[in-house]
Amino acid sequence: MIEAEGRRAYAAGVDVRDRTGLARVVAEGVDCLARLDIVAANASICTVQPHEDVTATVWQTTIDGQLDGCLAYVAPAPRTAEVRRNT
Repeated sequence: MIEAEGRRAYAAGVDVRDRTGLARVVAEGVDCLARLDIVAANASICTVQPHEDVTATVWQTTIDGQLDGCLAYVAPAPRTAEVRRNT
C-alpha cells in the first residue's frame, strides 16, 4: 500500500524492552531510507487473568513493554536523525 503511493517504509520487529535492539532497528531504518521522518512505536503485552491474580511481575512486564518500551523505541530516533543530518 505504501509503495503503491510512491513512498517507502522500513518495518522491523524487536522486543521493545531491548534498548540495544531498538537503537539498531532505528539505525537500520535510517540506513535503508537515508532519512527518518516518523517513528511509530506500537508495542503491547496482554495477559488475561482476573484482577486479583495480577502479580507484581505481570504488572511490571506490562509497564516495561507498553510504557517504558515505547519511550525506549522513540528515544534513539532524534539522535539518529541528528547524526545523519550533520554528516
